Amino acid sequence: MEQDHSGAIPKLLEENGFRATIRGHLMVKDLLEAYYDVKPKFHALRDGEEMSLGDEKLLFIYTQWLYWPDTYMTYIWGSGVLLSGDVFGHYGIPKSVFDEK
Repeated sequence: MEQDHSGAIPKLLEENGFRATIRGHLMVKDLLEAYYDVKPKFHALRDGEEMSLGDEKLLFIYTQWLYWPDTYMTYIWGSGVLLSGDVFGHYGIPKSVFDEK
């Protein structure tokens, strides 16, 4: 739900006439409505839920608080790819600010 991941949702919904269904953790629906003043079609994912897209099958894996409370990973069965979002990323606060110019 972080804005750097979801910021384009209002424009995407507008471009497709609000026909798309947003899928995510149940808490995301209220946050989308509050942040972006949109009322999308919404499907609350369940851990282990699967979805077919043509020849591919997606598996949604709920990883609560592995990054944020609404974090899901998506496994693409046919290609063996795991879409992990920011889970394996890192952030922190440096002890000092510097400029190497």
